[in-house]
Amino acid sequence: MVQARRPFRHLTRTVRPNCAQQGNNIRCNSIHPGWFMTDLVRNSRTPAELEAQAHAIPMRRFGDIQDVANARFILPARMRVISPAPSSS
Repeated sequence: MVQARRPFRHLTRTVRPNCAQQGNNIRCNSIHPGWFMTDLVRNSRTPAELEAQAHAIPMRRFGDIQDVANARFILPARMRVISPAPSSS
């Protein structure tokens, strides 16, 4: 799964400074959720392994669906819609 996110992370990190250098007023954001406590994760690890994994996460906890939902609403709320200039016809 981590391998699948790398191209998107790289694209975001490449597009963002490129747009800024060219003076484009474009934001490029992406959401990359980490570990979630799913049945698969819970059933495939011992409690000690789960604790060690949680400790390796910066927030020291597994994510939940609300974390992703909040990010999906916060990013668009901070964006401005830039309309093209009206045509002179």
